[in-house]
Amino acid sequence: MANTNIPKEMTLGELLNKYAERMALFASRSSACVKFVNEYREQHREEVNKYIKDICKGRYPLHFILGLNSQQCRDAVLCMACIFHNDEADEPKFARELLSVYMRSTKKEKLPPIDEKTLKTTYQKIEAAPDNDQSKYTIAYDAFAQNLLNTSSRAFFAAYAPQYRNFETCRDKIYTNALVAIMLPENANTTTKVRYMERYDYLYRTIVRQRFTAKNFGAVWAKDMGTMRARTNTEKEKSDLLQIPIISTFSTSGLANTKTMDDHVITKEMTMNIAVTAYTAASIDDVKFQIEQVWEAIDAGKESTYDNKVITIAKEKREAFNIALFNSTYYTLMCERNKKTVLEALHDYFFNPQGARLNVELKRCQRRIASDDEKLQRQKDELKAYKSRTDAAERAAEDARNRYAGIQSKVETQQEQIAALEEKFRVLQEENERLRKEVPAEPVEDTPVTPAEPEVDYAEELKKLFASKKVVIIGGHPNIMTKFAQKYPDAAVIEKDKAMTADKQLDGAAGRSIQDRQHEPQGVHTHQGFSRTQRCSGWVYRRCNIFRSRRKKCIRRTQKVEYLGIKQKRGAG
Repeated sequence: MANTNIPKEMTLGELLNKYAERMALFASRSSACVKFVNEYREQHREEVNKYIKDICKGRYPLHFILGLNSQQCRDAVLCMACIFHNDEADEPKFARELLSVYMRSTKKEKLPPIDEKTLKTTYQKIEAAPDNDQSKYTIAYDAFAQNLLNTSSRAFFAAYAPQYRNFETCRDKIYTNALVAIMLPENANTTTKVRYMERYDYLYRTIVRQRFTAKNFGAVWAKDMGTMRARTNTEKEKSDLLQIPIISTFSTSGLANTKTMDDHVITKEMTMNIAVTAYTAASIDDVKFQIEQVWEAIDAGKESTYDNKVITIAKEKREAFNIALFNSTYYTLMCERNKKTVLEALHDYFFNPQGARLNVELKRCQRRIASDDEKLQRQKDELKAYKSRTDAAERAAEDARNRYAGIQSKVETQQEQIAALEEKFRVLQEENERLRKEVPAEPVEDTPVTPAEPEVDYAEELKKLFASKKVVIIGGHPNIMTKFAQKYPDAAVIEKDKAMTADKQLDGAAGRSIQDRQHEPQGVHTHQGFSRTQRCSGWVYRRCNIFRSRRKKCIRRTQKVEYLGIKQKRGAG
C-alpha cells in the first residue's frame, strides 16, 4: 500500500460526510428513503438548502451521482445535503435512520440488501487486529477491493458500524478503516500510483507545465490545434488514429467553441489528474531501463550515447504520453462541461420559480404514487386472501380425490370379490346340475284337477238381486249415486239428508248400504234401531261400493240374508 496519511481520530459525523455521496446514491433508489429525506428537508429547509447550494456550486467532489437520471440525481443531492446538515455532530441520527429505512425497504422495493453478516465479520477482524500492525488500517479496504462486501454494504459501512456489539471498544479502528477504504480508490489518479516518480517529474516539467501554461481549456485547444497543423507526415501517422476522433467529434458537435471552453478553468488538481492518467495510459512504469535519462540525453542532443533500440522506445513512450495527455485533456473537458450542466440544472430545480413548481408537481406525483401504493397493497392483500382460499379449496379437492381413490380401490376389491363369488356360484351350479342328473327322478303322483269356477256376470246378477229383493242405498256422492240409480233402477237410493225421514222406503228392506262415512256412526245406529221396529233385515253395508269392485261381495251377502224376523247382526259389513 502506498504511503497514506492515516488520521488518528475522526468523528462519525466527519466520516459520514465522506460517505455521503455513496449513501445518497443507494438511498435515491428507494421511494421510502426519498420520502424520508423530503420530510426531513421540510423540517430543516433553510439549513439543508445551504448545503444544496454548496453541492450545486461544485464545492464537494462528486464521483457517482452525476451520471444518474434527472430525478434520481435530485433525490441524491437532497439526501447528501441532509447528511451534511445532520451529521455535523459526533452522534448523528439522520444517517442511521436513513439506513434503517433503506433496510426495511430492500425486500419490498427489490433493492441491493445490506450484508449484515459480512459487515459484522469485517468489524470483528478490525477489532482483533493488533495495534502495532500497520495492516490493521487496510482490513476494510481489502474487503472492499476483493468484493467481500456488496456495493450497498460498502456505501453504508460507516453508518452501520454503531450496530456492531463491540463498537465502543474499537470505534477508532473502524472509523480509520472506513476512511482508508475510500481514500485509496479516490487517490488512484494521484501520484501515489506512480512507481518511478523521477520519470513522472521529468515529463511533468518538460511537457505538462508547458502545455498548461494557460488556465482555461479554450487556450489549450487553440495551442493544440496549432501544434497539430505543424506536424510532419510521420508524426501524423502515429497520432491521428487517437487524436482525430476527438477533434472531429468536438468540431461536428459544436463543443469546439473556444469561447465556451474559456469558461472552464483548469485547476492544479485537474492538471495533476490529467498528467497521472496519461502517465498510466502510456505504461511508462513498464520500461525496464532508466528512460528519464534517455529523454534528457535526447533533449540535450546526446542521444548517440544510447542504443538505437533504446532511443526508439524512449521516443515512442514520450509520444504515447503526449497522445494520452491530449485525450485525457479533452475527456476531462467533456466531463467538466457535463458536470457544470448538471449542477446548473440542479440549482435551477431547487431554487428558481420553475424548480419550485416542479417541486410542487413532484409532491403531487408522490402523493399519487403513495395512493397507488396503498391500492396496490390492498390488491396484494386481497390476492393473498384469495390465494389462501384457493389453497384451502385445493387441499379439500385433494382430500376428495384421495377419498375417491380409496373408494375406487374398495370398489375394485369388491368387484373382484363379486367376480370370485360369481365364478364359485357358476361352479356350484354346474356341480348341482351334475348331481341332479345323477339322482333318479321321483314318481309323480296324480293330482286332482279342481274345476275352474264358472265366470259370473255380477252386474247382471246385481240387477236380478235388486229386482227380487228390496235393497236401500243411503248417501254417497250425488253424481255417482245418480249414475248408479240410472244403471240399477230397481234399487232404492236415498240421499243422506233424507235418510231420517225415509221410513217408508226402509220398511221391509232386505239390506242397507251406507255410503257416507261422516254420517256412519249416527246413521248406522239410527237405521239399525229403525230396522228393528220396521222388521228390516239385520245387516248393513258400510261403504260397500256396489257400483264397482264389491258387486260380488254384495251379491253373496244378500244371498245369505234370511227371511224377515231373523236376529240382526251388528257391525256386519
